[in-house]
Amino acid sequence: MDPTNSDLKLPRKTLAGEQEIWARTRGLDRVQRQLLIAADGRYSVAQLRAMAHAVGGSASDLEALIDEGLLTVMPPGAAAGISTATALATGRRSLLLARLHLMRSCPMIFGADMGPRELLAMAETPSQLHAAIDVLTELAAQRNATAFFAGIRQVALHLMPVTQSPPGPSHGR
Repeated sequence: MDPTNSDLKLPRKTLAGEQEIWARTRGLDRVQRQLLIAADGRYSVAQLRAMAHAVGGSASDLEALIDEGLLTVMPPGAAAGISTATALATGRRSLLLARLHLMRSCPMIFGADMGPRELLAMAETPSQLHAAIDVLTELAAQRNATAFFAGIRQVALHLMPVTQSPPGPSHGR
């Protein structure tokens, strides 16, 4: 039997789903929690249903996560985008890639705290993103994660577009 088009779609966590991973406020059962963690845009609906069955659940566990707004379902290829590794390997740079890398890394340091992500979401220019990175560096230091964030920061800075800086003042008159 051929899989239906919906079976090929790729569920991934919504912002509410990401928050639930950290906060655990909705009282998800073991099967639903495992599905929520696994739904990262790499596994199809059919694969996640099979995972649910393998751990004693059913397709309704996956449907419940979608109905509750914890998962969104996208067509194959739509969720793929460009990864940080691909961007670095190809030399691709953009403000969006740098910001996306930082936003994806925030939960590792800041957990469910949405403040850092909101700060990054507001950064629309390279100078605003640099300022946001400076704030995140201070916040990471408060969480004793300076060295860890330094690596994330370095990658983000490498992903930012190269801009021409205005010529500095002439010092030799």
